[in-house]
Amino acid sequence: MAIATVVVAGLLRIAYLIWFCPLDLAPDEAYYWDWSRQLDWCYYSKGPLVAWLIHAAELTSGNWLRDPYGTAMPVVRLPAVVCGQLLALGCFCLTWQVSGSAALAYLTMLAFLLTPHYSAVSTLMTIDSPYLCCWQWALVWAWRALGLTASRNGAADPRASAGTALHAKNEPPVANREWRIAPGIADWLLLGLIIGLGTLAKPTMVLFPMCLGLFLIGYHPHRRLMYSAGHGGLTPTSSGSLRPVAQPRTGQRGWWWRFAAMLAIAGLIAGGPILWWNAQHDWVTFRHIFTQATFAGTARWRFWGWLEYVGVQTALLFGGGMIAWLAASLAAVRSGLWPRGASTNRSRPLSGQLRSARWSSPLRLPSQVAWFLLCFSWPVFIVFAGFSLRTGIQPNWPVSAYLAAIPLVAVWIYRTRGATRWLFRCFRAIFALSAVLALAANGILHCPDLAYTTGLLPTLARLTRQDDNAQWPRRFDPTCRLQGWRQLADAVHDLRRKYRQLGQEPILASTYYGTAAELAFYLPDQPRVYCLNRVNDLRLSQYDLWRPNPTADPEHFTGRTFLCIGPQSARASAGFASFQLVGTVVVDRHGYEIAREYIYLGRGFRGFPPGQNPPSY
Repeated sequence: MAIATVVVAGLLRIAYLIWFCPLDLAPDEAYYWDWSRQLDWCYYSKGPLVAWLIHAAELTSGNWLRDPYGTAMPVVRLPAVVCGQLLALGCFCLTWQVSGSAALAYLTMLAFLLTPHYSAVSTLMTIDSPYLCCWQWALVWAWRALGLTASRNGAADPRASAGTALHAKNEPPVANREWRIAPGIADWLLLGLIIGLGTLAKPTMVLFPMCLGLFLIGYHPHRRLMYSAGHGGLTPTSSGSLRPVAQPRTGQRGWWWRFAAMLAIAGLIAGGPILWWNAQHDWVTFRHIFTQATFAGTARWRFWGWLEYVGVQTALLFGGGMIAWLAASLAAVRSGLWPRGASTNRSRPLSGQLRSARWSSPLRLPSQVAWFLLCFSWPVFIVFAGFSLRTGIQPNWPVSAYLAAIPLVAVWIYRTRGATRWLFRCFRAIFALSAVLALAANGILHCPDLAYTTGLLPTLARLTRQDDNAQWPRRFDPTCRLQGWRQLADAVHDLRRKYRQLGQEPILASTYYGTAAELAFYLPDQPRVYCLNRVNDLRLSQYDLWRPNPTADPEHFTGRTFLCIGPQSARASAGFASFQLVGTVVVDRHGYEIAREYIYLGRGFRGFPPGQNPPSY
């Protein structure tokens, strides 16, 4: 049922992209598409997985998958659709694992499919789509590798947490009754493979093994197992307790050697290509990451930056989602993260520690389950809260923290559904309001014109006194960044055709890397477009690494004519014998201006004068 639902959702998403999607490629999407035209082992700011996926989509469906305008937009976004469906299926699997209830897992997946967050991930082909897909399935497989897998009969068995399939007293063998499989080294190696692929998508994936290590170190029963050589799992005694099964010593160090094997596989898959490429490009990816995290440079401390960070994340979860996460986490802490006595009496037998963590109901989280979910959510959130003290945090940076929070919140909501205390009634009202807002946002995301035809955004602009500002819709409508690129490409194409008739073949260049990528995608011949970000005192991009380019290799372009799109600095205009404005493109939506681009004609290129500022990463 879950697989069928995911497949149907994916087919509907593809149909939407082909016939109904009003959104052009986002600048980052076009940027990654340009990467896919020049495959490599790594790129300026990210790993290569996003470019590889787009290239694979073009190889398999590039000849027939088109939108009504004849562009390959659905092809570029096809990997996002696949990753989005795998993400939803992973949400179902993880919730089923931790709750033991397929019905609750299915309802959770349905709710997830209706959120704007899922819609964004499964529509926009950014690095977050494959990254979140890998993080979600790494959670599923980490659960399996740890031996925490739940059974199909509706109740998870914490006795499997030692790493072997166990048989309870008077119960048939697991092989005849359960779908549990004893975790082995293969599970850990596959987990390493998933982590490695996720790191190739986004460097933030390195936080996953840190969270896993925190779980292993922080949870007492697993800490005992980690240091136990020759441990053979747990077996029930006649009294119903659990005791370790001794095995001959083989030199194994419990979980550590499996954890090390996982890290080795992940490092080989991700570290090999990324390190090899960066060694040949002055470690530019690491320079970029350290600059973004303000490990490099002279950024000031922002002691109140965490308030901005928490506020933005609360808004991203529509308020109720953040409140539910906090409430579910506090409930897990109050119920006891460790089995009774595990944290205070280390001499207590391991069997007694795990026995005290048994489920008292099919939907009551035992301590090791709650600790697992908390370890993969709050540490990620806290890491970026720390970064917020030095730099502004993009809203999507900590989003992987919420993947482990989803089943935690789902179980908590189920357990408190019948509570009558005023606090729970207030929460249900807030959560219901947040759900309505999320559904409305999801509808507007799919059809942005609704926000204008219904008067929602104009009214909001008047109430906030922003309606007198130029391009005020960009303050409220994030889809403005995905509008007008075809219109700009048409204007540039007309100018190119005009100057061709005069015997000139202008070279295209743009101030911003996103504009360069959009023009390269939407122009009919998909030419190479250069980026002049460096001469305009902007940070470097992948375009600065592709040679030759006008900034680093002016001798290859001497005397040529350029069409430059975007505002240009005095240094940029000084690189030409003559430089003049030849066109202005105004993009509006329902009578409101949302973008304005300037097009300049530069004749007689002679190279840009040297800059005074060092390159910015």
